[in-house]
Amino acid sequence: MTCKMNNQRGFAVVYGLMVLVLASMGGTALLFMTQKDRIQATDYAKMRSSSQAAKAALKACEGQFQTAPDVVLDILKDYIEDPDTKRWLLGTAENATEEQKITLGSSADAPQYSAKILGYNENDQLIMIEGTGYLNNGGKKKAIATYQLAGLAIVTHTPPPTYGLYLGGALQNINEPINIQGDVYLSLQGGLTSQHFNQGGTIKGNLKTALTNSEFNVNNALTVEGNVFMRAVVTASAAFTVKSPYKCGFENPIKTLDQQMQLKGKAFFNCSYPNNWNNSVNMNYNPVYYYTGGNPDIPTGKFANASPSPAGRATLMNLADSLGMTPGDESPYSVTMPTWASGVVKEVAGGNYSVTDVNNWWTEKYGNDKLYKDEWLIIKLNGDLAMNGNGTFYKKVIWMSNGKNINANGNWYDCDDASNTMIYVTGNTTLNGFGVPDNKRFRGYIYVDGTGNMNYQFGGDHTTFNGAIHHKQGTFNLNSPGNLNLVYNSGSTGVAAVQELMDLGIIAAPGAESLPPPGLNLVDLKIRPTLVSMQL
Repeated sequence: MTCKMNNQRGFAVVYGLMVLVLASMGGTALLFMTQKDRIQATDYAKMRSSSQAAKAALKACEGQFQTAPDVVLDILKDYIEDPDTKRWLLGTAENATEEQKITLGSSADAPQYSAKILGYNENDQLIMIEGTGYLNNGGKKKAIATYQLAGLAIVTHTPPPTYGLYLGGALQNINEPINIQGDVYLSLQGGLTSQHFNQGGTIKGNLKTALTNSEFNVNNALTVEGNVFMRAVVTASAAFTVKSPYKCGFENPIKTLDQQMQLKGKAFFNCSYPNNWNNSVNMNYNPVYYYTGGNPDIPTGKFANASPSPAGRATLMNLADSLGMTPGDESPYSVTMPTWASGVVKEVAGGNYSVTDVNNWWTEKYGNDKLYKDEWLIIKLNGDLAMNGNGTFYKKVIWMSNGKNINANGNWYDCDDASNTMIYVTGNTTLNGFGVPDNKRFRGYIYVDGTGNMNYQFGGDHTTFNGAIHHKQGTFNLNSPGNLNLVYNSGSTGVAAVQELMDLGIIAAPGAESLPPPGLNLVDLKIRPTLVSMQL
C-alpha cells in the first residue's frame, strides 16, 4: 500500500516534471515567437518611418519649387550644363553638389531626408527626383517621383547681329582697302562731305546707310556682293559695283558719277537727277525702275543696257520691300555689363603690358575662383594702356575702358581659335592703332559707346579680324599699312565669338534689352510641379 502510494506519488512527480518541462518549452517557444514578432514590428516601423521621410523629401521639393523658384532655376541650369555631376535639391546652387540632409523634428533620433535629381528634360519640362529617408538606427528608404514642371521655359537665342561692321557715328577716312564678310551699316554722322572710302575694297554682305544728306564717298573701286540700300547722297569718283544677282535702291541723289556704275541686278531709284553725271549707270541687262516725280527725273539715257527699257513710277517706291531689307535707320545693339561679384574685376593701372601679363592675370583669377562664369577674365583700365602683344592669347577676356586710351600701334596680341576678346569702350576713350601684326588675327568683338576717335591699324594685308566692330558712336578711321580683313559671317568663328557674348546676356539686340537671357528661364512667379508617377 505504501509502495503503491509511493508509486502514485512518483508518477505524480514525474507527471508534474513533464508538465513543467513541456510548459517551459512551450513558454520558451511562445516567448521566442513573441520576441520575433516584436522585432519584425520594430523593423516595419523603421521602414514605415524612413518611407515617410522619403515621401517628405519629395513634398519638400514641391515646396522649394514654389517658394524658391530662383534657387531651383540656378540648380537646374547647372544640371543642364553638367548632367554628369550629381545635384541635390533642398539647398542652394552653391552647395547642390553635396547631399543636403534635412531633419524632421528636433529630437536626437529624428529621421532625415534628402532629394537628388535623377534626370531633367528641359524641353519637355519633366524632372525625376529621388527622395531618401534616413533613421539614426539604420532605417533607409527611397522614393522616386516624376513631375511635370510649369513655370519654366527655354528661351531661344536671339539671332546674332548680321552686321559685321556697324558704325553709328562717323566714318572719317578709310585709307586702306576693306574686305568685309558680313553686312555693313553706316550712319555717316561725321559731316556732309568728309567721309571717304579712299581705297575701296569688297563687302560680301548687304550694305545699308542711314537716311542722311551726308555723302557716301567712293574714291576707289568698291564692290558689294549683297543688296544695297543707299539712303545717303552718293559721290562716286571711282567704280561702284553691285554684283549679280543682288539688288540696289537709292533714296537720295547720286551727286557725282565720274565712272560708270555697274549694277548687275534690279535697281530702284526714288531720287532726283542732279544734272551733272559724267557717266552712266550700266544695268548689265537688268530691270531698272525710277521715280518720275524727281524734279528733274533721271534721263532714261543715263541707264545703259537696261532690259527691259527703264520703267518710270509715278509714286515713290517702297525700297525696303523691293530689296527685302528693313525700313528706317538701324538701331545699335546694346551692351549691359552684369554686377560683378567681389574680386572678379582685375583693375589694371596704366602702363605697358604684353600678352604674358594678360595670361598671368587670367591664371591668377582662375586660381582664386574669380573668373566670370568660370572662364572670363574681366579687366578694368584705370590708366592708359600700351599693348605689346608678342604672343598668343588662348582664353577669354573682357576689357573695359571709360576714358582711358588703348594704344596698340598694330601690335595687339594674336588670338587662338577658341579665345574670345571683347573691347568695351565708353567715355572719351581713344583707340590708337588698334590691330594685330601681319599674319596674325584678332577674334572677338569691339563695342564703342564713347565719343573718342577710333583709329584701326593692321600690320599688313594678311591679318584677320574674326568677329564684329560695332560703334554706337565715335569716329572710325582705318590707317596704313594693312587692309581690314573682317570675317564675320563666313564660317562660324566670327559669329560664334559674338554669339557667345549674347548668350552671356552682355550683348542684346535692339528691343531685346528687357527680355530674359537665352536658355532656361522662369516664365511664372513659381515653378508649379504636377506629380506624374511615384515608385516606392
